[in-house]
Amino acid sequence: MKVSVISQGKKTEFNGSAETILDVLSGMGVNRETVIVRKGRSVVPAEEPIADGDEIELIKIFSGG
Repeated sequence: MKVSVISQGKKTEFNGSAETILDVLSGMGVNRETVIVRKGRSVVPAEEPIADGDEIELIKIFSGG
């Protein structure tokens, strides 16, 4: 499966086995609690199904004071 992943303005390709966005995040070594995932124009949960050719955007969560 090939999924385009945009993170911090850079586009990369995930090539591997995945049924959900969580599978893609895990395969890329990304902690799901540190990002918000956008697919199309919508924020989606990590459990969202993913299909070959999909594109997702990872938005880093920042916290602090």
